[in-house]
Amino acid sequence: MAQVLNVPNFVEKYLDIDARLRLRKTCTAVREIINKKPLHIDCLHYKCCGIFILIFTNEFLYVAYKISKKGLNVENGDRVEKIGAKSDEERIEIIERDGCVW
Repeated sequence: MAQVLNVPNFVEKYLDIDARLRLRKTCTAVREIINKKPLHIDCLHYKCCGIFILIFTNEFLYVAYKISKKGLNVENGDRVEKIGAKSDEERIEIIERDGCVW
């Protein structure tokens, strides 16, 4: 897998954002290779509506954060994850950290 990902321009040309995110979860070596490859996003949208923060692209990738007293509910496609965060600072830190993955 790592050899294929190291082919010049393979990642940039053939893998969309969703594929990159899924491949990053397979192993550390693949994660490191994908992190080094440039990601071209034509447009990144950000909307904050009270307790909701939406981040999405024109290419149908989106992440929705719902802020609650117990933490964050993070929705990405068909996945929903609950993350415990005690303070506003901790919640913001999680959202900023998630954004660095893109």
